[in-house]
Amino acid sequence: MPTLETYRGDYLWHYVPNLPAAVVFAALFSLATAVYTWKMATTRMWFCVPFVIGGLFEVIGFVSRAASTYSTGSLALYLIQAIFLLLPPVLFAASLYMVYSRVVRAVQGESFSLLSPRRTTAIFVLGDWLCLNI
Repeated sequence: MPTLETYRGDYLWHYVPNLPAAVVFAALFSLATAVYTWKMATTRMWFCVPFVIGGLFEVIGFVSRAASTYSTGSLALYLIQAIFLLLPPVLFAASLYMVYSRVVRAVQGESFSLLSPRRTTAIFVLGDWLCLNI
């Protein structure tokens, strides 16, 4: 039975990570990332590489969370799962910003966009980076 362990007298976790949930989410992200990688490669949509990297990071994060179920006192596993579950949303958002600028160009909506499609990705990624660092 998994229990909470301490790391140098402090609890890293406030709960015991759920092993079945971590395994299910790791499997789902693995499947989705594999499908998305195949789709990206066959259609040559290389601007979606951050999306694939984010999916791989999610898998690493959930695998380390599953491993943490019986090692809640391990600082390394705790840090790996925390970092690899916090970074992917930034990468997913970066892909969405790139898709947004491509859609604006495709429908010739540059004049209606508040931000220049050329600078949209850079502005939003800078904002994501600032938020992540704060």
